[in-house]
Amino acid sequence: KNDLDEALESGSEFSATAEALQLEVQSHDAFMLSEVPESLNQAVVQAIPSIQLGAVSPMLQSENQGFFVYMNNKDVPQIDENDPDYTQAMAFLERYSSMTRMRSIIGELITAGSPE
Repeated sequence: KNDLDEALESGSEFSATAEALQLEVQSHDAFMLSEVPESLNQAVVQAIPSIQLGAVSPMLQSENQGFFVYMNNKDVPQIDENDPDYTQAMAFLERYSSMTRMRSIIGELITAGSPE
């Protein structure tokens, strides 16, 4: 990892550096987390949100394999608050949150009114 970090800091390209270090390199086209390529290891998928743009991840281990992930693009989609899907999702979350609070309050009232 140190060799990868040093090479990137000096302006080297990740794929070329990794290949020079005799590491197997896989590249993927940009994708959304809701549409992850099936070939991508689950340990890598789980680490994606925490990997910084332009940085190499710590070694991720899974099934006797180790992975370094280099994040060269990380765009967060813009959310349109007027989008019907967004409005519907927010309404659902508000209803769910309200029901959860009500259940909690009812549970507390039942517990408070129950003889010990």
